[in-house]
Amino acid sequence: RDEFHARLWPDTFVGDAALTRCVKEVRRALGDRPEQPRFVSTVPSVGYRFDAPVERQAAAPRRAARVLAVLPFRPLSPEAREPSLELGMADTLITRLSGLRDLVVRPLATVRRYGELDQDPLIAGRELGVDAILEGTLQRLGGRIRVSVRVLRPDDGAALFAAQYDESLEDVFHVQDAVCRRITAAIAVELDPAETERITKHETNDLGAYRHFLRGRLGLGRMIPDEARRSIGHFEKALEVDPDYAQAMVSIAEANIVLAWQGLDTSTYYGRARGASQRAIELEPELGSAWSWLATVAWEHDWNWQEADRLFERAVELVPKVVDVWGRYSASCAFSGRHEKAVRLGRRAVEVDPMSPMATAWLAQALHMADRSDEAVEIGDALLSRVSDPPPFLLFILGVACLQVGRPERAIAHLERAAATGRPDFLGVLAHAYLRAGRDGEASALEASLCEQRRAGTAPPFALAMISAARGDADRFFRDIEETFEQPGLHSTLIASEPLLEPFRDDPRAVRLIRRLGLPTQG
Repeated sequence: RDEFHARLWPDTFVGDAALTRCVKEVRRALGDRPEQPRFVSTVPSVGYRFDAPVERQAAAPRRAARVLAVLPFRPLSPEAREPSLELGMADTLITRLSGLRDLVVRPLATVRRYGELDQDPLIAGRELGVDAILEGTLQRLGGRIRVSVRVLRPDDGAALFAAQYDESLEDVFHVQDAVCRRITAAIAVELDPAETERITKHETNDLGAYRHFLRGRLGLGRMIPDEARRSIGHFEKALEVDPDYAQAMVSIAEANIVLAWQGLDTSTYYGRARGASQRAIELEPELGSAWSWLATVAWEHDWNWQEADRLFERAVELVPKVVDVWGRYSASCAFSGRHEKAVRLGRRAVEVDPMSPMATAWLAQALHMADRSDEAVEIGDALLSRVSDPPPFLLFILGVACLQVGRPERAIAHLERAAATGRPDFLGVLAHAYLRAGRDGEASALEASLCEQRRAGTAPPFALAMISAARGDADRFFRDIEETFEQPGLHSTLIASEPLLEPFRDDPRAVRLIRRLGLPTQG
């Protein structure tokens, strides 16, 4: 009896009569009788005993996770477009729903190409290979927002739910709460208490901070330096309004790493990324993206490969369904020569989202660096056959992979598209490809432009190193590569990992530089 009282009523005095009534109800439910007990017998002066045999049954297998895509929202009229709010509404819903055990949500990078006003959601759903697709429209009228959403089943077009909301703009967060709850109910996703709380958790409750954040995210997706700089301005404005906005803080980390990839003033940008990631983790310890950007700083700038692994393991534990976290982990392994692991992690990214161009890009990079460039080209070509606007990073990887397998003209076609972003390191590799294809005039024109940018401090030494590598000029090549070590970053590690630079790797200067990277045991 004492144990019953302690377990059932720890903070309340309840007499034995109440316990007796409870046991009586249990017996009635079981069809048991106290004088001839089959289940519950009375132990005089002690309490009660459950007499029936107890068997532990294996848990029923979990149902396969549902797969959902949230399309960018569309305006009710073309003249009233607000791209940051349209894409941002989808991004917010994707972020909230992505952490659920029984739901796989296609990432924003995969769905943003379906943002055209005349997009057929059922076609998008079939192409994305999902069980359900959410489409929505929104319209801002003064201080109010009108939102309509539908969740459709792509295989037969059935509407799983439809709803309309006409609320004060300040209540946009509550609209998102309601939509998340309706989605999970409509596609029969069971939530535990923690997940129920997660899908209605607000990263900020300030509308002004949220709108600055959305404007920043709109420009950050393509990983272009000029857009990253503008995005930082928006994120900083969001933090001025709400200093505890963890998602804005981690986005500052992401933008600074994009800037560090230029190979200029890297210690400044990586330092800012480190500080922003650490602050985001202080605010929200389970923010997986913050752990992954902190890991990226650890390997790209610090060359602390063991610490990067530890941080990435924490990131994938927190957000196992985020493609880019697996991809960045794969890159860390590829650049440090752990090719088998890199390919395995790249394949994991593709498993998480087979439709993601970025997942294919991460895997293609791992294959290329493992000296399996023919496989990288094969999977890249397969993706390009169904994607009209691939990310520049994928085009760049396919370009260098085509160079490695002896297809310079095909490489040039990819690299010209990638270099349209204006990244000087991409332009340096394009000039390398021109030289490999015998197009010396175009290479020389690019080299002259990059030399001028280098004198102005806007092009990294790596861009010129790639041109010297194509010419076989080892002295100039090593002069420029050694300069990348003065500003440690991604470019510095390529002397050890990029297959195109293999001819230089036996040079004592390369051996000395590679030793500085402190690479882990290969495997």
